[in-house]
Amino acid sequence: RGNLVLSRKSLLKREEQVKGKKLLETLKLGDELDGTVVRLETFGAFVDLGGVDGLVHVSEIRHDRLGHPKEALKEGEKVRVRVLKLEPGKGGRPKISLSIKAAAPDPWEGIETRFSKGMRLKGTVARLTDFGAFVNLAPGIDGLVHVSEAAARPVSHVRTVLEPKQEVEAIVLGVDPAKKR
Repeated sequence: RGNLVLSRKSLLKREEQVKGKKLLETLKLGDELDGTVVRLETFGAFVDLGGVDGLVHVSEIRHDRLGHPKEALKEGEKVRVRVLKLEPGKGGRPKISLSIKAAAPDPWEGIETRFSKGMRLKGTVARLTDFGAFVNLAPGIDGLVHVSEAAARPVSHVRTVLEPKQEVEAIVLGVDPAKKR
């Protein structure tokens, strides 16, 4: 009867595969690319680089701690990533490990000018340990309040005077950019 059944989806899928193969041939460690977040999982985010997907592990999304990728990203968002690892995967599909934080500026650059010895500042208690509390001062920058410095009187554990998400005021005793402390 002269009727035809056509599929644009098949054509687009084929073009995407060709584009992906070309990208894989030129892709190397350290490359920085723009991509689109296509899927969020508890362990990370999948980013489409243009025909090929790579994984940004949850620890590589931001410089500060993150519980779930949904806290920092959403599907369809454009991101800048750096290629950390290229490995052959199952079924001929490569495994590409990516990092958003590696493509962003290091928060520790110029730290001495932002935080100097004797400076008084406010922060939020991020987590407690047996030896003290880590206080978030800026994105990617946590300072340690040692248990011996947590209160005017001696305390056995920092949890007796501080709790997570508590706003605190502290004085900088020292900054070591080499050790990121």
